[in-house]
Amino acid sequence: MRNTFQTPSRIFNEVPKPIPDDYWRRCHRVLRMVSILHAKGFHGLLVFPYDYPLAYRIELFPARFAEPDGVKYRYENMPGGMDSRLIARHSGANETKYFGWEDAQNADAPHLALLFIQRFPELCREAYHLDYVFHPGTLH
Repeated sequence: MRNTFQTPSRIFNEVPKPIPDDYWRRCHRVLRMVSILHAKGFHGLLVFPYDYPLAYRIELFPARFAEPDGVKYRYENMPGGMDSRLIARHSGANETKYFGWEDAQNADAPHLALLFIQRFPELCREAYHLDYVFHPGTLH
């Protein structure tokens, strides 16, 4: 059962170590980009991660198109279907070609976030709103 997992006490005192593997570091960079976008007010940007035989993949989409479980969406509900401008796709197999971009190979997470806003304007407009339900730890 999940509630019987014991959190090792050392994790509260250790500084996180850099991720040594290039593949996983790039994957983590994209997730950090999403965290930065959420911090900028794009709370309506949801992440649908999944495994594909060759690599991990994520799709970013507006919260209002989420299924009741809040995790996935249906293509037929999206304007434009599978090719909707409201879906951003990234695959770990693309290495440093984040979202298929040829010019972001040296971008860190904050710069990826700025590029994302510029290159997915419709998605960002749709996802820009405050929704602390998804971020309960931010309310004090």
